[in-house]
Amino acid sequence: MSFFFDQKLLPKIWLLIVVLGVVFFHFFPFVQSWRLPAVTPVKPVNGVVQAITLITPVVNQPQEVVKTPALVNAPTPVQAKPKPLPTTVATPENQQPAEPTALVTDAPQIVAEGPAKELTTEDLVRQQFLYEQELKLARQEKLAQMAKTVASEAKLGTETLISSFETVKIPKPKTLRYKVQAVNVVAPGGAATLTWSQPDPASYQLTFEATAAILYTIRWASQGYLGELGLQPVQFSEKRFRSSETAAHFDYDNQQISFSKKEGKTAMMPGAQDRFSVVLQLASIIGADPERFKTGQNIVIQVANSEIAEAWVFNVVSTESLNVYGKSYETLRLQRQARKPYDAQLELWMAKELEYMPIRIKQTPLNGAGFDAIWMGQ
Repeated sequence: MSFFFDQKLLPKIWLLIVVLGVVFFHFFPFVQSWRLPAVTPVKPVNGVVQAITLITPVVNQPQEVVKTPALVNAPTPVQAKPKPLPTTVATPENQQPAEPTALVTDAPQIVAEGPAKELTTEDLVRQQFLYEQELKLARQEKLAQMAKTVASEAKLGTETLISSFETVKIPKPKTLRYKVQAVNVVAPGGAATLTWSQPDPASYQLTFEATAAILYTIRWASQGYLGELGLQPVQFSEKRFRSSETAAHFDYDNQQISFSKKEGKTAMMPGAQDRFSVVLQLASIIGADPERFKTGQNIVIQVANSEIAEAWVFNVVSTESLNVYGKSYETLRLQRQARKPYDAQLELWMAKELEYMPIRIKQTPLNGAGFDAIWMGQ
């Protein structure tokens, strides 16, 4: 017992025990489960260690297989076949190696576009020409359909109808004064004034005022633009004796006509006119080609008043010489027949000396008072 308590040998004995213990635990892994938890090094924050985490050593134990119940009608998993690795085939020295095969993908190939072609003046002119031809064909189709409808309703032959007018000749601004007689009523005579003006080359203003004593007065006013088809009215107003003013409006963006006396809108046909602009439109189309209009032909134009827009048919009655205050004028007489109750028959004598503006205007209603206006001369 004195051996263990010898003060000189005691440190050596304890050192030997520690060495033997280390060797024992190192070479016998079955006792590794007894190891103490390892300490994860933690960096001190502001000189103070906040916490120490212990990590339990991992023991290589056999995992327990957990059996799960089979799913009913479960799909069989499809295992993807591994792609074969490329193999190198030895070729003779005198044989060239095969060219590598390009990969085929679904991605579209990007082709560099060349610089945009600059349009020449000839290209622009051609495009404008094609565009105008398309518009012309569309107009002719609409007007042909209107003429066909009119021919069916009025029982007229389609060969006598003229509805397409591609050229016009606008009369020069002027003021015409007329002597007026009442029609269908007994009343003193009166006077009328037709004022045709162009504030600028692209617009127009037209007014007609007729008075037969104080029993009959009427005022028509039309204003709008001048285009390739002639007059393009924007607004028409009508004022009769002891009646409020009514109007019609032309919407060229939407190709519609609206009315103050009626709800709803009507589709606008090419070359549509109002109740009095049609008189100047007739002067424009006749002045462009007087020889085109023969006796027996019918001119078809869509005309709007303050409550309706419909196709008006002007029959070319004859070529007449009209004597006005001792002077003879060559005229083309047109007549529009009344077709409905409270409608009016309208007769126009278009004088060549006045650029085919009316030298005489006669309106005869089926019911009510009308007027007969004859030009008073220069």
